[in-house]
Amino acid sequence: MTTTHTDKNSFWTERRGEIVALLLIAALAAFFRFWQLDTTPPGLHYDEAFNSLYSLRISRGEMLPIFMPENNGEEPLHIYLTALYFYLVGPTPIGGRLVSAASGVVTVVSLYFLAVELFRGYGRKAAGQIGLLASLFLAIWYWSIHYNRIGMEPSMAPMMAVPAMLFIWRTVRTGAMRDAILAGFFTAASLYTYQAGRTIPVMAFLVVLYHLLFARPLLRQRLPQLGVALLAAALTFLPLGLYFLRHPEWLLMRPQQTTAATIGGESPWVSLWQGITAVLRGFAWRSDTNWRQNLPGRPMMDWLQFAFYVIGLAACLRRLKDNPYWFLLVWTALSFLPTILTEYPPHHGRSLIATLPLALTMALGAWLVGREILQRVPNRRLGQGIVLAGLAAAVFYSGSRAYNDYFHQWGTSPWLFAAFDVGLRAIGEYAGKLPDEEPIYLTPIPGDWYTLTFAMDGRDKRLRTYNGRTCLVFPAETTQTTHQLIVSEDGRSLARLQAIFPQGRQVWQYHNPYDGSLYAFDYAIPPGQRAQTQPQFPFQANFADQIMLQGYDLEPTTAPGQPLHLRLWWYLAAPTPINYTVFIHLIGETNPATGSPVWAQRDTRPCDNAYLTPRWRPGEIIADEYTLDLPTDLPIGSYTLQVGLYDWFTGERMAVQSASGPFENNVVPLTAVQVVNP
Repeated sequence: MTTTHTDKNSFWTERRGEIVALLLIAALAAFFRFWQLDTTPPGLHYDEAFNSLYSLRISRGEMLPIFMPENNGEEPLHIYLTALYFYLVGPTPIGGRLVSAASGVVTVVSLYFLAVELFRGYGRKAAGQIGLLASLFLAIWYWSIHYNRIGMEPSMAPMMAVPAMLFIWRTVRTGAMRDAILAGFFTAASLYTYQAGRTIPVMAFLVVLYHLLFARPLLRQRLPQLGVALLAAALTFLPLGLYFLRHPEWLLMRPQQTTAATIGGESPWVSLWQGITAVLRGFAWRSDTNWRQNLPGRPMMDWLQFAFYVIGLAACLRRLKDNPYWFLLVWTALSFLPTILTEYPPHHGRSLIATLPLALTMALGAWLVGREILQRVPNRRLGQGIVLAGLAAAVFYSGSRAYNDYFHQWGTSPWLFAAFDVGLRAIGEYAGKLPDEEPIYLTPIPGDWYTLTFAMDGRDKRLRTYNGRTCLVFPAETTQTTHQLIVSEDGRSLARLQAIFPQGRQVWQYHNPYDGSLYAFDYAIPPGQRAQTQPQFPFQANFADQIMLQGYDLEPTTAPGQPLHLRLWWYLAAPTPINYTVFIHLIGETNPATGSPVWAQRDTRPCDNAYLTPRWRPGEIIADEYTLDLPTDLPIGSYTLQVGLYDWFTGERMAVQSASGPFENNVVPLTAVQVVNP
C-alpha cells in the first residue's frame, strides 16, 4: 500500500502534540546537561583527561586504536566521538563532557520511541503518553544528569541500549529486514561503549529466548530476520572481536579486577548479598557515596519518583509473564548486575543503564495514576486539568530538587577540588603556556597524570616531576628561565630552592577557589644562575661516565634501633636509558643470625621512585634522601656505609670508579658510621 501525501500530513497532524512535547522535553534535558558545563563540574578528572588525551591523538592522526589498554582498558566509542569534536571544533577540556551531554539528550529522546514500541498494547495514544513520561522523567533525573555531565564512557551505554532494545522488539513484531539490521548493529555497537554495555547483548538474547518459549510460532516466522540481525551484529563486532582474539587478557581483565574482592573473594555469597542489599537501599534511602559519581548518599530516586516506580513495579509483577512487564523487571535486574557483583556498590556509573527500565517503569506508574484519576473524576476536562496540574507539580518538584542538589549542593562543594583535579588542570594549563625552551620542574605530583598531559596539549614530556618531600632536583646552572612548580603539600622545596637560588622569585600562584588557600606556585629562576649549595661531605665516584656521586649528608654517629638518614648528591653527566636502583648497605662483622655482614639495607629507585634515572637530564643535581632502619640488636661499634647502583632486572651493578681506579665489586665504601649506646 502506497503512503499518500495526505496520509503523511495526517500522521504529523495527529502526532503534532507529541512531537512538540518531545521537543520541549529534549530542550529541558539539554538545559540540565549543558547549563554551566564549562564550570560544573570544575577541573578535569583523571579518567576524563585520559579519554580526552586519546581523542586528541586520534584527531591528529597519531593513532587509530580499536581498544585502549591503558587505564585498565577503555572501549572506544566515547573517545572517537570526542575525537570527531576535536577535529571539527578544536580541543577543549569540556569536549568529552559535551559528547556525554549530547548523548544524554539523544537517550532521552530515543527512550520515547522505545516506550511507544513496548506499550503498544495500551493503544497508540496511551503508548505515546507513557513514552513522553519516560523521556520526561529521564530528562530531569539527577542520576542521569550527573553522569551525562562527565566526560567519560558510561553515558554511551544507555545511548546504544535504547535503539538496541527498540529494534530487537520491532524485529520480532514487524519482521522488517531494516529493523533486523539495526537491531544487530546497535546490539553489537553497545560493546564499544563501556564494560557494563556487555549486558545489552544478553538482554537482546533474553528477548529472543522469551519469544522462543512463549511465542514460538511468531519466532519461527522471524528466523530469517534474526539471522540477518546476528550477521549484522557479527560484522559490527568483528574489529573489536579480532582485538580480543589477539589480546584475550583484556576481555576480562577489568571485570576480574572489580570482582576480585567480592564474588572472587573468600565469601562470594556474602558479597553478593551485600551488593543486592546496597542496591536496594540505594533506591530511596542511601546510594553511591563517591563525590565524583553522586551527591554522596543521595538515593537514586526522590520520594515522588520512587512512588511512581513502586506503582509501576506492582503493575509489572501482576502481569509478570506478559510483554513488556517481564522485560522491564529482567532488564532492571540485569542492568544492576555490574554493580552488584563488583566492589563499591551501588556504583552509579556501572549501573547507569538501569535508568532506562527504571524510567520506563516510573512512567508506567505515573500513567496508571493519571488513568485512575480520569476514571474517577466524572468531568473529563476537570480530570485532565487535575492530571496536568499534578504532572506539572511532579516535574517541578523532581526537577527543582535535581537542580538544587546538583548545581547548589554538589556543584559548590569544596570536595570537588580534589575529586575533579581542579588544581592539576590549572597547573597544566599554566605550564602549557610557558616557552618551550624553558625547563619546568614539578613537585610532588607524578608527571604521567592524564589531567596534566591533556591540559598541556600532550606536551607533558616537558615536565620534570619529582617528589620534593624525599629529594630535590635542580640544574647545576640555569641556561634558561627555569620553573619550579611546587604544590603546597610539598612544604620543603621552596625554602631549599630559595637558599640554592636566591635570585628566584614567585611569578605565578594558584589558589583553591573554594577556600582561598594557596594550592601551587611557580618559583622561577632566571638564566645564568649557579646552584649555591654543596654536600656536607664532598665525595667523588664516577658511575660509567654517566652518573656522578658528588657527596653526601649524614650524621655519622647513631644508636641501635634509630633511623639513619642519608642524603646522596647525584649529578648527571650523560643520559642513561637504564632504570637503576640505588642500594645502601651497613656493613660490619658477620651477623650470626643471618651469616651476612649486612646489618641494614635499603634498595630503592631514586627519589622514592619519583624521579627515575632514564628521566634525569644532563647537568642536573639530584639531592636524594634515604633512611636506613637500624635493628634494635645492632652491636655497638664501627660500620661501613656502602652505596651503589644496579639494574633491577638483570642484577648487574653499574661500573663505578674513583680518581684512583675502580671500586671493588662496583661498591662505593662511602664512610664509617659509629654506633654508640643511646
